[in-house]
Amino acid sequence: AKAGAAVAPPPPLDERFVAAALGARERLDDCTRVRLVCAMLDTCGAFLGSGRAKRRLDRFLGYMQLLVLSKRVSVDVEFEVADTLEALRPKLVRHKTLALALADVRKREQRERGDGGGGGEGDGDGDAEGGDDAAGDGDGDGDDDSEGE
Repeated sequence: AKAGAAVAPPPPLDERFVAAALGARERLDDCTRVRLVCAMLDTCGAFLGSGRAKRRLDRFLGYMQLLVLSKRVSVDVEFEVADTLEALRPKLVRHKTLALALADVRKREQRERGDGGGGGEGDGDGDAEGGDDAAGDGDGDGDDDSEGE
């Protein structure tokens, strides 16, 4: 790329991508990746509670919901996911279907690209998050948890 040339944003996430990225390499009932993500978040998620890290974690949790909803998870894995999300975002409203999670991720990606406001920091971290969150901080509680930004 030429110096000063604009870098094209990644293409929006679609169902084919989800199927290729999540379904083609793993069986639908293989939840190893889900368990590893939970272990990682249980270990270091508490350090991602404010500022830019919080927004990035909120984005990651949207993709995590896509992963979980694309699998046939057992009860023990579902409880592990629920415990992890409860520890990180107690008021997070989880998506019930893959279509809702995908729509939320698409909306967030569109906002981050600048089509709907974005954060203006130049790194693609939009402040607004999808779902039932009036403050747009991604935790579903309607209040703005920004600390020192």
